[in-house]
Amino acid sequence: MFDNRRPPFETVIFDFNEEIYGQTIQVALVGHIRGREVFSGLDGLIAAMERDSRKARALIAEAKPISPLDARLGFVGG
Repeated sequence: MFDNRRPPFETVIFDFNEEIYGQTIQVALVGHIRGREVFSGLDGLIAAMERDSRKARALIAEAKPISPLDARLGFVGG
């Protein structure tokens, strides 16, 4: 079903509510949350997503700007 030769990753945009479907964005990997996991049901998936969200927000809060432009724009840590 999936091409598993390259590691998959997901990008989540927190606290953002605009229509950007079809637009190109740039992302920066600032940390690793967890490896691949198989869930036996929806409850386990939802619980993992909630934990992942808390961990991701903590990583973002501790992240340092990747470039001077990031710092000026306040993208991370700035």
